[in-house]
Parts: sequence; structure tokens; C-alpha cells
Amino acid sequence: MSPEKVFEAFYPDAGVLQKKIFLSWLKGLQRECEEIGVDTTQPLRGEEFPFIIEKTIRYLNPKYWLMRSPFYLPDMEKAVSILRMAHERREAVRIGIYSDRDTDGITAGSMLALFLRDKMGIAPENILYLTPEEEDKYGFVEDAADRFLPFEPDIMILLDLGSSNANEILEYRYAADKNPAFIIIDHHTIPESEAEYPQVEAFINPKRFSVESPERNLCSAAIAFKLIHAVFYSYTKEYNKTYHIGDRNGQEQFLKNGVIQSQGEKNHPVYFSDLHGKTSAFDSAWNTLLQRDKQVYDFSAKMKRAGINIPPAWRINILTNYHFRKIREKLGVWSTLAATGTIADLQPLLDDNRILVLEGLN
Repeated sequence: MSPEKVFEAFYPDAGVLQKKIFLSWLKGLQRECEEIGVDTTQPLRGEEFPFIIEKTIRYLNPKYWLMRSPFYLPDMEKAVSILRMAHERREAVRIGIYSDRDTDGITAGSMLALFLRDKMGIAPENILYLTPEEEDKYGFVEDAADRFLPFEPDIMILLDLGSSNANEILEYRYAADKNPAFIIIDHHTIPESEAEYPQVEAFINPKRFSVESPERNLCSAAIAFKLIHAVFYSYTKEYNKTYHIGDRNGQEQFLKNGVIQSQGEKNHPVYFSDLHGKTSAFDSAWNTLLQRDKQVYDFSAKMKRAGINIPPAWRINILTNYHFRKIREKLGVWSTLAATGTIADLQPLLDDNRILVLEGLN
């Protein structure tokens, strides 16, 4: 199996220009992988396919239902728990939001402020959203932190900054009458040692991954969108269920919240519940989706033409993302903001970035 063969299976009638664009992208990807020392012939992080094939499939088919699980991101579950707690205490909880003032920071901050107000039920007067003043230095610096002290937030969310502010966050905790739960959503450089990371309740920064990870190129707006996705998913019946999805190289594999794991309850029967509460066996739900959605059906047919079986983990995530998609109308403004932040921050249009930008433009 080669990327060229996958391209031919997906686009059998492709013209010369389409082939040139694809081959140019492929050469660029191979060159980048060589520079960072990635073996493109090996699967990444439990995936079924070699790295280069998986990249090719997602490049040729940038659909919402192929987005990666938000729970791959570090501390995502912790951040979800904090926001669920905020929803439970929505009458009284106070939330401070501080984002950088560039497009990525403002789209990320606006996204979460809107989400907390419109979907989590937090009163507008209980949300304080600030950006740096003209004279402020970058980050959660002392002058910026002092502006939140009178507000006494229960939760502080830092967006597109904060990764290098371990000392300032600690000083804020000492100065504040109320010690808030901190969530950092950022994609900038992190300290070399984990011991130097900011001491916060949730530190979501894709730079915590190794260099070959597809999530490393997410900007803060994209991460904020994924946090919203994760919170919505946490209210479904599938949240925290562990599915046994087979063996690979003699090792059991399981799927929890879209993340492949090596431990779980063996032979857990796979059932799937859609947003309307209807529950059906997984195979039945998958076959129904193939019948109802032409795009998913066409994708399945192209994969077969390429000689690739869609593995259980992919099918479960496609089903999950498809039903998550039923609330697309509610997420429209956020996908537009995520796309705007991604483009303005000059992130590479690969993997989930490519999908988010396409969704936002649509």
C-alpha cells in the first residue's frame, strides 16, 4: 500500500493538476518527516495504518467525522470536569478568562465566553473576559493578574498564553482571597522539564506531545473548539465507556472516549446511543449510517477500493463524530472562530486543522 495508490483509489478520475498538487503535498510531508526523524512506515500511537497512509487518508478526506478525539489532548478530561462543575454551580460560579490579543487568542477567548454563557448557563455578569492592555507584556503578567483579584473568580481560563507563567500563577494564588481552578489552553513553547510546568488544574498544550504528534500544530482556537466538543461529548451515554476493539500484535486494544488504550474490560459489548437516546448494536448502527449518509458510504467504498479495512476504532469515532454533528447548528459560530484563529495563526492545513478550516468556511 502506498500513498499514490490511496490517491488513485479516492480519485480515480483525477486530472494532471490534482495529481501534481497531491504529489507536492506528499513530498513536503516526507521531507518534514525526515527532518524530525519520523519513520513514516510505522503506525503512530496505536493506529492501524502506517503514519504516511493515515496522513494521506485524512488529507484526501477532510470530513468532520474523521476528526481526532479531543481526549487525546493532555488534561482534557480534567478541564471537562472543571467546566461540568461550573455548569452544576452555574447560579453562583464566577469565571475569569484572559486571552492574548492576537486573532488566535481573541477567537479562542470569544469561543469559550460564548459557550459558557449560551450553553453552560453562566450569567454574563459572572464572566470576566479581559485581553492585554496596550502596555502589557505577553502572558499572565502581574498587572494583568491584578485586574482579576477584585472579581474573585472560582475558575481562571488562560488562552494562547500561560505556559511560561508558572511563577506569576503561583503569585496570583498567594495574592487572591479565593484560590481558583486554573485551565491553560495554549500552544506556545513549554518548559523543558515537567517540574517547571505551571502548577494548574488543567494544562492543555499540544507541545507536551512528541514531535511527530498530529496535535502539535493545533492553535489555541482549535484547542478551545476541541474543549467544547469534549464537554458536549461528556454528556452522552458513551462518555467514559471502554470498548474492546480487538488484538494487535498480541496485545489487547481498547477504546475510551476515542482514545486507544491497552487496558479495559475485555469483550465489552459495543452498543451505540445516538443523541435521541436510541440504542443499537454497533454493527447495526454502522450499517444504518452507511445507508443514510452518502459521504460516509463513499468513504467506505474508497477505502475498500484502496484495499483498506476501516478498523473498529475509526468506525466508532466516525459514528460518534457523526452524531455529534447533529448539533452542528449550535456549533456553527465556534467552528467559524476556530477556522479564523487557525488561518490567522498560520497553522499548517493538515489533519484536524484542515477539517476545522473546511468546516468553518462552510
